[in-house]
Formats: sequence, structure tokens, C-alpha cells
Amino acid sequence: MILISYTNDSKKTAIKLTNKLESFGHKCWIEPRDVAANTNKRRSIHEAIKEAELMILIFSANSDKADDTIQQYDWAFDEELPIIPFVVSDVNISVSMQHFLNTHDWINAYDTPFDTAAEDLLDYLEGAPEQEEQEEPENIERPVRRRPPPPKKTADKSQQQKYIIIGVVVVFVLILFGILFSDNIKSIFGSSTKTNTTEEKIIGTWRLIDYQDNLKREGKDLVDLPKQVENLRRNFLMVFKEDKTFERNGFVPRTEFGEWKIDEKKMVLYIIPLNEKGEDALAIQELNENTMILVIASKTDKGQIITKLTLQRQ
Repeated sequence: MILISYTNDSKKTAIKLTNKLESFGHKCWIEPRDVAANTNKRRSIHEAIKEAELMILIFSANSDKADDTIQQYDWAFDEELPIIPFVVSDVNISVSMQHFLNTHDWINAYDTPFDTAAEDLLDYLEGAPEQEEQEEPENIERPVRRRPPPPKKTADKSQQQKYIIIGVVVVFVLILFGILFSDNIKSIFGSSTKTNTTEEKIIGTWRLIDYQDNLKREGKDLVDLPKQVENLRRNFLMVFKEDKTFERNGFVPRTEFGEWKIDEKKMVLYIIPLNEKGEDALAIQELNENTMILVIASKTDKGQIITKLTLQRQ
């Protein structure tokens, strides 16, 4: 049984997708249709999640702001239930949901016809013939493995699904959108040595190999930190080009593009994403042919957070 999760702004799409799936023989559960009379809706959804084999999350403009969506995701995680996001809105989503999409195969349904996206979802659910392996649907934003849904209660999959890891998520957004306090950085990490070939050394492809911050964690946040850092190592990639443009992968589902520049005097690297206000400023603590260490200090309601990224040339 497939559970359909949605918010009010995507109710019509949820009903339409349910009808489509059921027309191909996939049993679906959707509220309010399948909530028994005189029963509590939240309790019914929770029980349905326990019985489901897969959740399809209709991801719309309000999904990452809806308490019900977050609650249903938590229940699904507790039950080790596989999730496929069916993304119907091209919006600036929160960092937690950006991380969520980075760890799931998902269907792009916001800039293609509904029927096309639904067919891609059916292909994913049912598995394509072996001879069609190389003909991937165009609307799947992450590489989709052509296979039936993984079995319920798969521990390895569940470890990839948890997205509300507050410590790593909060710090990661600070890396990308924080404000640099260079004096505080120097007092903690020391000054960087200026070179005459800074721009030449930065040009190339860099992958994250180490991550450090001074954010205090405890409990499950502390236990899950190594897995989240490993996810960053797998996905975070920066490409600096000679024409002063860059590509950034691993933070949002799509590759980000923009411009970069360097303040040679202060040894600060500025990242300016396209179609966004402001810029990211990172102090260059170390830079040589193979290693670049970037540091950022930001003020939050938890105090000042110092983050250190070590990148290796590919």
C-alpha cells in the first residue's frame, strides 16, 4: 500500500496522482478518503504509515512549512518507510528540505506535464525492462535506480532518510548564507599567508574532505553527525572556472551557478550565486596546489559559530 502525503495547496494533484496510481493497480491510502468515520485523523494517518510499504510526498510550496508534513515524515522515518518526493513547485525551500531532497530519489513534476511526471513515477515503482535501462526519464533529478520500491524496515535506507539533524543543517546554511567576521576568525585560527597566485590556485574542481565547527551537540544529533558529514563529503563539490564563474553541487537538488572573486589583501573568497541577493564570504586559511581550507564565523541565536571546511583538488 502506498500512502499519499500532501498539503492543502496540492490536494488536487494528490487526488489526481492517487487515481493515476490506482488505475495501474497500486493500492493507495489518502486522507480524508481513507480515514474511517468517527476516528481521529492524525491517529489514522499514523496507523496507515505503519501499514504502508511506501510514502509519496507531494512536495509543494508549503510542504517544508507544514507541521503535519514534518510529523508524517518523522513517523515514516520511525517506521523505516521509503519515501519518494513528487516535487510540484520550483520554490526556494528551507535548508532542511534541501538536505532531504539530496538524500532521496525524487520526481520533477513542476516544469513538465503531470502525465509525464506520473509516468516517470510509475516507471520507478514498477521497474523498467532491462533493455530500457539506459533510457532514464528526463524528469528524475537524481539518478534513479530502476527497481521496485525497497522493502519496508530496511535499516540502511532509514539512515539516509533522516533530514532533521538540527546541528548540521543549521551550520550548513551558515556556510552558504552567513556573514563573515574576519577578526574573530583570525583570533581562533590565525592569519592566512598571502600568495601572488591565489586566483590561479583556486581555479579547478574541489571536493569536501573534512568539516569542523564549534556547535555543541548532544544525544541523537551527536550520534548522527558522522553520517551527515559523510553525506557532505559525497555530494559537496565546487568548480571554479577561469572566467570567474563557478558551479556548486550538493546543497540544493540542482547545480548552482554564479561568479567568484578574491580579496587578495584580506584573503577572502566571495561566492555570488545567480538570482540571489548578497554573497557568501569565506576566509582562506590555507591554499596550495591540492588543499584549500575555508573558514566562516557567523552570529546566530546560539552565539557565534565558527565553521571550517577542508577541500581537496580533484
